[in-house]
Amino acid sequence: VGGSFIELLRLQLLFANFSTNQFLASQEAEIDEAAFRENMLAYDTSELELKCVNADPNYGALWFHCKRGPFDTARQVLRTAKNLLVTELTKFRYVYRDGILDSLHRKHDCRGTASRQRTKARTTP
Repeated sequence: VGGSFIELLRLQLLFANFSTNQFLASQEAEIDEAAFRENMLAYDTSELELKCVNADPNYGALWFHCKRGPFDTARQVLRTAKNLLVTELTKFRYVYRDGILDSLHRKHDCRGTASRQRTKARTTP
């Protein structure tokens, strides 16, 4: 259960940067490391922390990786996870950006293909 909260945190931190077009302009565009990192550090995770505290997770490989001591609370573990994720996501920001852009292109291509197929099906006797 604990790893699920950390993966959700990863997703939220990615959305903190990639939900705007600022970093998705193109695959050739530079991503300012300081701005990228600052967006994630400034992202409010209090709602996720509250859900995590209420669920009281206590297992999972990611959870134990982020748990620094036996008496760490769920909130402390999640904050440690945030710091670790910020470092990881900043380091691999281009990989994540390229993956998101590729996914968006595939999604767009699939919609176009499906639309053409529906149009063709309607017009073909």
